Formats: sequence, C-alpha cells, structure tokens
Amino acid sequence: MRITNQIIERRSLESIQRGMKGLEELYAEITSGQRVRRPSDAPADFAGAIAADRRIDALLQYRRNIESAQARVSSEESALDQLTNLLDRSRELGVSQAASNGTTSTRLIVKAEVDQLIQEAIAVGNTKHGNSWLFGGDFADARPFDSTGATSANRPPSGGLSTEIGDNRVVRVNHDAVEVFVDSGVLSALQDLSTALGTDDTPGVAAAITSISNAFDEVQHLLGETGARARQLDNALANVDALEATVRTQRSDLTDVELEQAITKLASRQNAYEAALLATSRINSLTLTDYLR
Repeated sequence: MRITNQIIERRSLESIQRGMKGLEELYAEITSGQRVRRPSDAPADFAGAIAADRRIDALLQYRRNIESAQARVSSEESALDQLTNLLDRSRELGVSQAASNGTTSTRLIVKAEVDQLIQEAIAVGNTKHGNSWLFGGDFADARPFDSTGATSANRPPSGGLSTEIGDNRVVRVNHDAVEVFVDSGVLSALQDLSTALGTDDTPGVAAAITSISNAFDEVQHLLGETGARARQLDNALANVDALEATVRTQRSDLTDVELEQAITKLASRQNAYEAALLATSRINSLTLTDYLR
C-alpha cells in the first residue's frame, strides 16, 4: 500500500483534532465539575441523575411545607400562651370578688377589666397569619369573630389544615377557632364571669371561676398538642435534611468529576497532544532529500 504525504498529513491532522477534542472535553469537565452533562456521556448515570433531581425537588417542597407549618404552629403557640395568661388573670379577678370582701362597687370595677379581657381574647381569636386568619379553619379568608365574639353561621371558623411533610406523611398543623374558643368554653366562661359580676351574683361568680378553670385546662391540652406538632415538624425537617444530603451525595457520585483524577488525565492528554503536534511538524518538514538520505 502506498502511503503518500497527503495521507500522512490528513491522518496527523485527524489525530491532532482528536487530541484537541479530548482536551476540550476534559477542560469542560474540570471547569463545570460535571463528568456527565448529557445522555451520551453515560446514559445510565444521566438517568440516575435525573431521578435524583426529581427526588431533590420533592424534598425541597417538603421542606417548604414544613417551614410554613412551623411558622403557623409557632404563631398558634404564641396565641395560646396569650390566651392562657388572659384566663389566669380572669380567674384571679373572679376569686378576688367571690370572697366576702367583694362588694357591688368592686365587682363593677372588676367587670370592666373582665370585659377588656374578653375583647383581648376575641382579638387573639382574630390573629392574622400572613394573609389569612390563624384560627379561621376552612374559611381562613374571613375574620373568625365579630366584636361580640360571635361566629358566622354560614362560614364557621372550623376545619383542619393539613400539609405533606414526607412520602405518604400528612399532618394537621392547626387548631380552629371553634376548638380553641368555643368548644373549650373560653369565651362563654369569661362572659359568664362578666355577667355575674355585673349582677352582683356571688354564686354565679363562683360557678364562672370553675368554668374558667376548666377552659384553662382545655387550652393547656391544646398547647400540649401544638407542642407535639412542633416536635413532629422538627423531626420531619431533620429527616428531610438528612435525605437531601444523601441524595445529593448519590447524584454527585453519578455525575461529578474526581478533580485530582481529571487533572492527572488532563496533564497526560496535554503531553500526548503536544507530542502529536511536534511529530506532525517534523513529518511535514521532511523533504525528498530527507527520504533519500
């Protein structure tokens, strides 16, 4: 087979181009940090990376859900603490007027403070969370209570709000106004105390104190549930963080470049490329005289 200078030159150029392409690919891997950037690089690894990305997206959504739920639970816990203090104060006032040293005059004075506590309790019930009402339930776009503490018959502030915090894990993240202020007896007990004080009804004051104590216990129970939800959300967030770290590591193993190995490979290819350039230049510089020597 006859090998002409033209064939030698063509093959030399092809070799140089392959070497240049290999260097470009290595440069791209090192600068991007990605060994697999398209399906043709490694089909199985690329598919695994896509699956990992989907999993990471799901975990990020769980994190957003959990953090939003944590903010709501924290707001509710603060509101329930305020309600606890209101009930505690109203019980103190009732006890002070149930004793024999209470008079019609002092009970009217205390009634004014209890009425103020009722308005504060209603204000707690109308706490806003973001653009919605914290205790609104299924109708969080509407104020739960009017100024008298009444709720809407057509749109009652009741209903549980749930959020997805993991695979097949959905938790309730709220208490509604009916649970906290109506079913617990909070508002009715405060209103009973106000009425008894206003009518100078000593037995009524004593009965209201009992009702307030029962309402206080119910609010403490709700606080306990809220604390348990906060702990559950904390644990869920820790699990999401751990899972995300694991998935990101797996994805990195599939696609990322081993930097030291890539740099070593780059140096080797650089040397080979430079050698090819040198050899080609020498071949192309040969003349007929060189062949006849």
